[in-house]
Amino acid sequence: MSGKTLLTSYLEFKDNLVPESEKPAFVFDFSQDGCGVSLEVEDFDKDISELQAAGVPFKFSPLETPVCHMAWVRDPDGNLVGIHKRKPGHH
Repeated sequence: MSGKTLLTSYLEFKDNLVPESEKPAFVFDFSQDGCGVSLEVEDFDKDISELQAAGVPFKFSPLETPVCHMAWVRDPDGNLVGIHKRKPGHH
């Protein structure tokens, strides 16, 4: 199914153009940010420094959570890509 077909199908569901009996059990709204993926890296600080030096736009800057270090960047098409490194004991 192409992205255009998927979007058209979604809009038909959302606008109630499809009978209730033919709708899926759930429909997710599309995010303005598109889809995202998160990648675990070996050396978080080094990779973040390289991304910053290359001028990669960050959705939000690196931060520390209880289980990992993470940041979200945008790829050349504007999609979100998470970069993270889990802390020891949180695999």
